[in-house]
Amino acid sequence: MPGATFLRASQQGSAPAINPPRTKPSRPRRILMDCTHTFRHDCGTGVQRVVRNLVNWSASAGRQMQVECQGVAYDATRGFQAVDALGAASHATPPANGTQAGTAGPVRPASGSPIPMLKGAVKRTLSATGLLDPARRVNRAMRPTLASVQHAVARQWYSLSGVRPGAGDVLLLTDTIWNTPEVWDGIRLAVSRGAVLGAVVYDLIPLHFAELYGPYFPKVFEEWFDNVTELADFVVCISQSVWEDVQGYLAMHDAIAHRRAPLAGGWFRLGEGLDTRAAGGDVRPELARLFGKNHLDNPYLVVGSFDPRKDQATVIEAFDRLWAGGSPARLVTIGRGCPGQPTPLEQLVMRHSQHGGKLFCFHDVEDAELDFCYRNSAALITASYAEGFNLPIVESLSRGRPVLASDIPVHREVAGAHAAYFRPRAADALADLVLRYHRGELRQSLGRLDSFRWPNWLESSRELIERIVEFYPHARVAKV
Repeated sequence: MPGATFLRASQQGSAPAINPPRTKPSRPRRILMDCTHTFRHDCGTGVQRVVRNLVNWSASAGRQMQVECQGVAYDATRGFQAVDALGAASHATPPANGTQAGTAGPVRPASGSPIPMLKGAVKRTLSATGLLDPARRVNRAMRPTLASVQHAVARQWYSLSGVRPGAGDVLLLTDTIWNTPEVWDGIRLAVSRGAVLGAVVYDLIPLHFAELYGPYFPKVFEEWFDNVTELADFVVCISQSVWEDVQGYLAMHDAIAHRRAPLAGGWFRLGEGLDTRAAGGDVRPELARLFGKNHLDNPYLVVGSFDPRKDQATVIEAFDRLWAGGSPARLVTIGRGCPGQPTPLEQLVMRHSQHGGKLFCFHDVEDAELDFCYRNSAALITASYAEGFNLPIVESLSRGRPVLASDIPVHREVAGAHAAYFRPRAADALADLVLRYHRGELRQSLGRLDSFRWPNWLESSRELIERIVEFYPHARVAKV
């Protein structure tokens, strides 16, 4: 279960030790969640999906817990501004009663926004004229520009008001800010006014696998993490595995020896639930025809970007072995591509001899289509060798479909006995696991899928707020 500890650097600069937290009855007046980068440029990344849901659901969760929660975005000339809601395809808010039906409760479009109505009308027109798929390809290529336009429209429909973080507030760095370094100016000012600073840590992968990211980004990420360990009162990680990694990294690099106060930390569970209502949505014919009524005859599913750490190369190699042996197994990959600059892994899929036959790739699926694929796949396959959480695992299990996962700690933490595991980067082991699963040999080893339970986004937001409330009494103030 989610938990918390307090790390304190000794005067000798030795490894951090875990100390029992002091008790002090105190609660924050407000929790302000920075979402600057997602508000400006929502490109549909996994982190931005988390940011959207936390901002959209924390207000409801906070009301239940008697703590005001508010999204904020930083403007270099006006400071932090209130952001009441975020959305991928439309600006969205949770239902007024703060409930989330099932595990995939909808985030409904805000009343009065023209974006959902325009989107629906355009989609119907393009579908009727047979231009929907070409339009989707253009949209994928134009997504960065469209995101900027959407941001401009949002500013017209959602009036932003100034927010002045200070004493009694928690400023939570929910978003990635290495693309918006000017936010640190606002952060330091807020801290000087007495605001408590916290940060959500998604992973430390750029510090461990710098070779995957080129010469620039690992340095930017390291600078961000250094700033966090210098200024933050606490960090909240998206899994226990990430929190353990953070503790190990801090100990190895003596990263908090300069601190005069403990760095609190812990973890919470991300929520399960797609961004928008999936039930009853349209599924394009070329996708729907790949799936029949018999799950075992349907394609296996891979969901995720073509980031090398996702290791889709191992999945392709495993299926090459299966196909060479005459297996009829099919594979569908769903993930964001790189328009105009495809990655080597993306090229491997698109140029494969089985592409269009037993191997299929989709870049631009809607939530309804993703939900359809999850529910009808033979199983989800995830081969990542580095992850902070991996949401597709809980999305598949929550829809009653098994998971074949690489054996890394966070996958064990999330899926437990509900998944079957193979050695990371081992195509032969994955191919053997697929064969065993198809022959029905894994039924006893896989836990009952109907017993899998995971928090929805409202419950996830409550866990996050609980951690913050727990850390707040132990925070230092006026640090700079």
